[in-house]
Amino acid sequence: MIQAVTTPAHKQAFATAIQGAPYFRAVMGRDLALWADNPGAPVRLFTLPGAALTLNGSTAQLCGTPQDWEELISFLQFAGCLLYTSDAADEL
Repeated sequence: MIQAVTTPAHKQAFATAIQGAPYFRAVMGRDLALWADNPGAPVRLFTLPGAALTLNGSTAQLCGTPQDWEELISFLQFAGCLLYTSDAADEL
């Protein structure tokens, strides 16, 4: 299930999901530090089993391999995402 990063446990899960990927650790780690506790932030942070996700307008960045691709695709379509960056992009 996709969950917004709102609790310390979510923040830890998000940080763990991006830990092994240098690019995503730098970019998404910055987003976590800047926007996690800001409800009006331009970047929205989410965790899902096996991955971390950021949404910024119509752009999504995914780090990891989610367990439920159908849920993720539906969520991204609902969110109006037009651009998708991932370390697992060949799977989408």
